[in-house]
Amino acid sequence: MALVGEIFDAAMALMDELSAEGEARCERTEDYRHRTPAAVNMMLAELAEMVGCRGEWLPVEGLDDPVPGVGAAYARGAMAYGLAAALLVDENPGSAAFFHERYEELRNLHLARLPARPERIRDLYGGVEYGGFSRW
Repeated sequence: MALVGEIFDAAMALMDELSAEGEARCERTEDYRHRTPAAVNMMLAELAEMVGCRGEWLPVEGLDDPVPGVGAAYARGAMAYGLAAALLVDENPGSAAFFHERYEELRNLHLARLPARPERIRDLYGGVEYGGFSRW
């Protein structure tokens, strides 16, 4: 399971916001750190809705919280692009658009690989299958 801080670190690397020492958590990224939990919660809620999960889940509150309901590869990969897009939307719309597009590609790839669930199909036509509707 990935931590919110790992998503943050990957997003800072994508955004080229690392310090001279290669640290993502520095003074100039403090604003990004405060905005990260809300952006991660937004992506988690979006993903839960897309997969049809109607259950309650606890939102993340800080960088040390584990990311619920997703695998580490998805969290560190796709969600890092989504976080970068959310954090840059006001400062650099061009980069934010690129990151958001990449996030959507990776999210859709992840959703396409989820197993399908069988469900009953309701017959809306009633009698069409037996040819009883016509007089040939």
